[in-house]
Amino acid sequence: MANPTYEYDAGVIPANYEPTEIEDLGGMIGKIAFQVIRGVGSFNPLKVFEKKLPENGDTIEQAIVELASARAYDKTGANALTRKTPSLKVKYFSKWNRVTYDTSVDIPQIRKVLQTGKGAAEIATKIVNSLGEGENDETYNQLKNLLKWGRQDGAGKVLKKIATINYGQTGIDYKNFLITLKDTIKGMQFVNADFNMASLKRKTEKEDIVILMPYQLKNRVDVDELAGVFNLEKAEIEKRIIELDTGTETIGGKSTYAVYALDRNAVLNYVRLYDMISQPNGDGYFINYFLHTDKMYALSALFDCGYIEVKAEA
Repeated sequence: MANPTYEYDAGVIPANYEPTEIEDLGGMIGKIAFQVIRGVGSFNPLKVFEKKLPENGDTIEQAIVELASARAYDKTGANALTRKTPSLKVKYFSKWNRVTYDTSVDIPQIRKVLQTGKGAAEIATKIVNSLGEGENDETYNQLKNLLKWGRQDGAGKVLKKIATINYGQTGIDYKNFLITLKDTIKGMQFVNADFNMASLKRKTEKEDIVILMPYQLKNRVDVDELAGVFNLEKAEIEKRIIELDTGTETIGGKSTYAVYALDRNAVLNYVRLYDMISQPNGDGYFINYFLHTDKMYALSALFDCGYIEVKAEA
């Protein structure tokens, strides 16, 4: 018996779709049997860095109180009235990025897709929601770019290189990497200037430490060992080690992962405008929707912020 022949379908665009008469089913006219309409969702694992909405002003001020240093006792009090070393280190941030997201809801087109127009409001909502999803995805990409910019030599050099883990004979030296990561997390909790570019003696509270790691690298490290880095349960590790889709970069001719160890206050992600407006067009029977945002993306060397390079290949 001959094997049956199957026809495969990649679909046609609406302009080319025509209902057909199906002879095998008694002359039934082809109609829409089932519709699947989905929006494209986005994901921003770096929401941990979002700050509250500023209500007034256009400048963010950060100030760190430095430790007072000791000096030899002078019983004469000769220098009592002289100016002492300033006890504050201050930085100001005022670079904002104004962006517009836009989309149109074409009422007749929605009704054509749904035939009778039933559910048109639901589809229109999905279209409008794409503004927020697009903004969410763009924020994530800009934060990833900000971190990469922070490692570059020059004006953007804010992140401090903590260590480089070389490629071993059998692949990545995971044991050395975990030791380095554990030393980094523990070291940030002591008073020192080892993890910031401002040469500022400080300590970071354990609850403020965030580790950002490419998921390709995290998938290759034992979860129990990662949990041991923070001395946490497995269920808690997801809150502290955030996966990114940055993958590897070519550094010095070698594929390399970048793992970030940050005080959450080192990354500034402020929003001072987030407003949506609509504009109906009666002649064309469509509605334009606009989402306006004004955001700040910045890194502050006043807080501990560094990275570990993990060589992925020889």
